[in-house]
Amino acid sequence: MSRYVKFGIEDMRPLFPSNWEEGVQGRSEIVFDMPLRDGIIVRVWTSIHTKSELNAKNGDDAIRVCAIDTRTGRGYIAAPKVLRVEGWRKNLGDRIEYVISEANKRLQREARQKATV
Repeated sequence: MSRYVKFGIEDMRPLFPSNWEEGVQGRSEIVFDMPLRDGIIVRVWTSIHTKSELNAKNGDDAIRVCAIDTRTGRGYIAAPKVLRVEGWRKNLGDRIEYVISEANKRLQREARQKATV
């Protein structure tokens, strides 16, 4: 079984290029958003809180990645959670790639459907 890894926001920030925007969701969780198109954004909930700038305790939370339709506030595409264990950086990158790819596919399908109506 993989072991829990403690990390902070300084470990995570380098993973997000300049087209990602850092923010706060709710009262204190740091998130990263990247706009795709047509009101769709990719969001990463880091499980890192603003006060401590460290990830949640073991078993308390996981890193989540999804696409959100900002026009409706509803989820658009979700990926399996990223456990905070050894290899979390690679797993996070894989989940981000998955969400971007699936969101773009869905946007293309919806555009084709609108074009045929």
